[in-house]
Parts: sequence; C-alpha cells; structure tokens
Amino acid sequence: MRPDFPPPPPGKSGWPWDSQAAVPHRDQPIPRISIIIPSFNLGRFIEETIRSVVMQQWPDLELIVVDGGSTDETVEVIRKYEPWIAWWASEADGGQAEAINKGLRRATGDIVAWFNADDFFAAGIFAAVAEGWRRNPTGIYAAPVVNFYTRGRETLIRPRGLSLENVIQYWTKRSLWHDPGLFWSRAVIDAAGGPDASLHYTHDFDYLVRALQHADVEYIDHVAAGFRLHQESKTVSMNERMMAETTEVSRRYWHLINDLDLSGFERSQYEARLRRSASRLLRGNAAGFPLLWRSLKERPFATVLRLAMLFPTVVFERLDRLRPGRYL
Repeated sequence: MRPDFPPPPPGKSGWPWDSQAAVPHRDQPIPRISIIIPSFNLGRFIEETIRSVVMQQWPDLELIVVDGGSTDETVEVIRKYEPWIAWWASEADGGQAEAINKGLRRATGDIVAWFNADDFFAAGIFAAVAEGWRRNPTGIYAAPVVNFYTRGRETLIRPRGLSLENVIQYWTKRSLWHDPGLFWSRAVIDAAGGPDASLHYTHDFDYLVRALQHADVEYIDHVAAGFRLHQESKTVSMNERMMAETTEVSRRYWHLINDLDLSGFERSQYEARLRRSASRLLRGNAAGFPLLWRSLKERPFATVLRLAMLFPTVVFERLDRLRPGRYL
C-alpha cells in the first residue's frame, strides 16, 4: 500500500493543493493516463507540478518524470514522491523534446500528455479529458489554460479553430491553443510518433501540425492547467528565437495548404520585425536600428505611423516589467 500523501509545503494552500478527483462511474471505461514531466533545474516548482498530477486521484495513472540532470533540489523532490511515480531518471539529455521522447518510450497510456515542471494541473481535468476520450478514443483533446504572469495578471486561453489550415497559417490568428491544455490519444501517439528533438522552442507547434494530419480535435470545456510565466521560462526569455523557429516550422507544411495566405504572412513578418526594433531601441540596444531601417525602406509611411501607435504600448510593457513579481 502506498503511504499517505505528504502534506503541502509550508505556506501552500488552495488550488491546486485542494484538488478533488471526479471519480468515473464504475460502468464507464477508465483510460490509463500517462503524464510525462520533462524537467531541468526547476526544483522550486516541480513539487507543485507533481502534486497537481497525483491529487487528481485518477484510478489508472502513469506518472513519468524525465530530468535532465538538475543540480538544484529537483532530485530530492522527485525522491520524496517516488511512490507515486511509475518511472523517473535524472541524466543529461539534449533538451525538452529529447526528454519527452525518452518518456514516450515508457508511456503505455490510452491518453498521453507531457507537462512542464513549472506548471500545474487544475482539479478534475483528467476526468474531463477521459470524457472526451470516451466520445472520441482516437482524438486530440484541447482544454483551456490559465496564464499566470509574474506581475500578477491572469489570462484564460481557450482553444479554438484547430484545423490544419489554421494552425499552419498561425499569422491569421484563426486558431488558438496552449501546450499544457493538449492531450493525445494512443492512436495519435502511434501515428505521429514523438516530438522533433531538433526543435528547441516549437516542438509543440510542430507536433500539433503532425497530429492534425491523423486526428480530429475534441474540445474539453474544463480548465486544464495553470501556466506560469517567469523570466526563466522559454516563452518569456526566448520569445524572438521562438518566433523565428515558428516561422521555420510553418514553412515545412505550406505544401499542405491549397490557398496559402502569403500576403498575410509578409504583413505579420513586417509587424513582428517592427515590434522587435521598437523593443530593442527602448532597451538601448543598437541592434534595433537595422530592423527599423529595413522596415522604413520597405514601407516608409506605414512604419512611421505604426511606430507612433506602437511605442506607447512597448513603453508600458517595459514599465510593467519593473513591478515586483508574483508566482515565483
């Protein structure tokens, strides 16, 4: 028999610590749910993540933790929760996608998800996804996610428009999704394989496009998770590189689109370049000048007008980052 579940750490109370399971009816099929947590030096967050998984109290749960050889308290936390972990390892790897692939080789679930070691699941999400699986046992399951910003703001990201055409043409903004809210059926995992380990920032985007070629999306009307945005998260610290890689991945699949919106793509590239130049210049980074000069040569009048509108927004964003952080 497993020991009693450890109490929450000092000072931790409320969601998700008070999670209660939504127990399936005994006549309903109960899918095995495999959760893979890739981690590296996120020891101050990973306990909350592990607890949010186990406190779902799902009857057939397979928790896998793949650590990249952390030098902080991560391994100590993992050992604390070892009775609830099906398999774990802590060794150097090639990054998040490689860690996920390592976990996928161990995962046996009917439903599989990989989940950041600095995020946490909302109470009852496994039961909600299992309902989606019963409706469509070969699908992709997409649920809303709450973004928690370091300055205290919270935003709900509700998935929509997840078709192959919309996702590949990300610049049209006809689709919306968030990686912590995605779950994959066994059929999708078998058909699409694992994430592309050559991608450092957008393996999730690439995987969704590949999965959409094999399955339909089942939308789940239940908040899946809290996504913590902090200065060390890739979404915050590597935003420019992430956008460049997103463009690269999108191009891989342009051949699948019959009526590609190339003019919209060019406009989005121009807007992104102009925003980067404004942001860099406000930080005193001279690297913003070449970007600005390129924009002025391409669209002189539009650039001046857009800058007049853009600079106040960027200034307020920079000032907001000076405020004390939360959720750290």
